[in-house]
Amino acid sequence: MSSNTQLLSYNLASGGATTDANLVTPFAPTVLSFVDQVNLFNATLASKPSYAPWTAADTLFGVWIGVNDVGNAWYKAEWPTLSVQIIDQYFNQVQRLYNLGARKFVFLNVPPINRAPSNLGSDEWSQTTLKAAIQTYNNLIVARTALFNAANAGAQAQAIDIFTKFDLVLDNPTVYGAANSSCWNADGKTCLWWNDYHPGLVLQNGVADDVAVLTGLYL
Repeated sequence: MSSNTQLLSYNLASGGATTDANLVTPFAPTVLSFVDQVNLFNATLASKPSYAPWTAADTLFGVWIGVNDVGNAWYKAEWPTLSVQIIDQYFNQVQRLYNLGARKFVFLNVPPINRAPSNLGSDEWSQTTLKAAIQTYNNLIVARTALFNAANAGAQAQAIDIFTKFDLVLDNPTVYGAANSSCWNADGKTCLWWNDYHPGLVLQNGVADDVAVLTGLYL
């Protein structure tokens, strides 16, 4: 992408969101779920207003949700069934976006939150079960992305594996300028983590680079 190319970005995310608050409760009732966010898109941007003149050909719809679905429900006995219900609702919303004209999508999976500093003190059962829950969710994303593309003419959706990117960086902290893989600092730079659960700039930029390369945004 040349430096003089204008790139418009519209962020409808809500901190702490889950896919559907009726399936997994967020930390506060004011949090907009993915369902709510698609409702907001429908009410504001779907009509292609003058300030957002998007087209199917030049617009990429990015979805990065699931950390709070997994993080708030991985320990439940019904997780195997619940995870499928979450993904069903996830792709119900993706289908709504497709029906509103979206064609190009990226779906980012859940990173290894079991390796976040806040989870490192967990017992072996918690560590193993949480990691397995993440893998279940991420495998469902891949499978459903393939089905979505097959069922919708012109759909170009990619499931992007950021779990592996996080693992790579966390396995080699000194290469990326951090003393270890578990420290955190609010400056976002000194450590790999911004706080004990959220990634710092190195991890965030790594995700952005992967998305850009895999979707051809770097030309």
